[in-house]
Amino acid sequence: MSESTLDSGTPTRRAWTWGRAAVLVVVLVVGAALGVDRIVPPPPEPELLVAPEGEARTGSRVCVVGGRGGGAEVSLHLARPGIEEDLPARLDVEVVRDGGLRALPVPELLPGSVVPIEIDGAGPLPTRVRWRDAPVAVERSWSTGGRLPPGLVAGPCAAVVSERAVIPGLTTLGGAEARVRLANPFPGDASVRIGFLAPEGPEDPLVLENISVPAFETREVVINEHLPERADLAAIVDVRAGRVAVEGVQAHRAAIGGIDAVSLLAASTSPSEQWTLPWLGNGPADRSWLWITNLGSRDALVELALATGDGGLVPDGLGELTVEAGSQLRVDLRGTIPEDRDRVSLVVRSPGAPVHVSAGIERRADRPADTAMAVQLGIPEPDALWVVTGGPSAERDERLRLVNPGSEPAVVDVAVFADGRLQTPAEFAGLEVGPGAAAEVRLSEVLGEVDAWAAFVIASEGELVVGRVGERRRPPAAPPPDVDDEAPDDEAPEDAVPDDEAEGPDEDAPEDAVPDDEAEGPDVDAPDEDAPDSEEDTRREPRAFVLAAGTPSHAFRPLVAGRPVREQPGLVHRFGTATSELR
Repeated sequence: MSESTLDSGTPTRRAWTWGRAAVLVVVLVVGAALGVDRIVPPPPEPELLVAPEGEARTGSRVCVVGGRGGGAEVSLHLARPGIEEDLPARLDVEVVRDGGLRALPVPELLPGSVVPIEIDGAGPLPTRVRWRDAPVAVERSWSTGGRLPPGLVAGPCAAVVSERAVIPGLTTLGGAEARVRLANPFPGDASVRIGFLAPEGPEDPLVLENISVPAFETREVVINEHLPERADLAAIVDVRAGRVAVEGVQAHRAAIGGIDAVSLLAASTSPSEQWTLPWLGNGPADRSWLWITNLGSRDALVELALATGDGGLVPDGLGELTVEAGSQLRVDLRGTIPEDRDRVSLVVRSPGAPVHVSAGIERRADRPADTAMAVQLGIPEPDALWVVTGGPSAERDERLRLVNPGSEPAVVDVAVFADGRLQTPAEFAGLEVGPGAAAEVRLSEVLGEVDAWAAFVIASEGELVVGRVGERRRPPAAPPPDVDDEAPDDEAPEDAVPDDEAEGPDEDAPEDAVPDDEAEGPDVDAPDEDAPDSEEDTRREPRAFVLAAGTPSHAFRPLVAGRPVREQPGLVHRFGTATSELR
């Protein structure tokens, strides 16, 4: 009997092993004859993407909204963060006009400074700014007029998008007008689709399914022409081909709605699990609310927290909310903020379900010029460096709002460039903002009257969010007459002439006497339209209320595979993580 069988004649495990080995040898021999590469091709070597370190050396922004005509003026404010030893930044500023780009002369920009660039021409003037050698914050200041109510549109300019941009919050109801502008500063044509998310569900106007934006051209869509008398809309811009920059304008007219104001509609290019709204008004004439847009495939459980000077608070009755997948929710904040707080900040969190968030603010008054309105896109993440710029500071109250949404304290210095010099006032150094708290920095006390200014907020510990709050100063109300300066009737001197015996015409006046309302000369009771009235003329100036985000340092991050580098904690550093959204 063989070694490979037992006495019963059953094959052993050793026999099976030798048999399988023989089969494998035959397969390998045949594979060698045919060529191993025909059986299993070798896997390709993975491409390693290395994120560059340090400051970004190049980047661009597009200021889409802004123009001249009808009293409107627009200027850019370009600010270079850094210290004296850093390199200056070189700039290319080009206006998108008549199917091409018109270059503007711009000097090199030194660290810690700002330069204003006046944009001349007529009509819409979208402008592309490219910086080299060093990062630059690009913001714009647009004094509106003509077709729009007088006001001020200000804030950081837009990044170019090749996929999707979302404007979470606009309205066409009751005298309100919303416009979305698309700019293509590139040599290739672009094609986009604009849809909307309303409280009732998606709205997809057929005429907006395929909007062509030719090279070096601009397209403007007036939302009222497609969805009139609608509130609480989110505009969703999907780029089907090419690249564009997206911004909008929200306008309110006092003739219908009682408010005369304009606001920038900034676009969100990515959803986030956290958003910070730096400023919400809670005065007797204020009304504030949120728009939360969930384009994801799962419901979002949203947590709200107020940030005040004393720390974090939970809004009364609004600790948690649920925003269903593919929907937009409006959250009215009236009655949820403590009455002793006339302004607060708000942090919105939606763990595991990224959303888009913006806030609406209205301020009503007897005079249209004293009203205010702003749409404020939330800021998705804190940072250790922020840049905020502004235009003429005369007769304006400008403030910074510092918000710490994290769990560790932040310590910051605020350096201000104005009137040709950079300074850090003693009261702006070493400011501490506790966890969940907010603070304000009054810039007007150090700005004076300048044509342009910049504030650089640098955190030596922790990170925070920075926004700008600005408005024209209101003249103080006229004081009431001092009754002590007038003699009471019962103490009138004995030789005073009684009213009924005072000089002037009486019942026996001749019939040809000229009545008071026909007497020569101006009537003191009727205002002379040509006569100056300093208080009234000042009050007729628009409030020009501005709520704008600052520019964080992560806006300068270098791009890898077309996405900004964003380090995530974990065993592997990830960047450019995509989030599924409804398309």
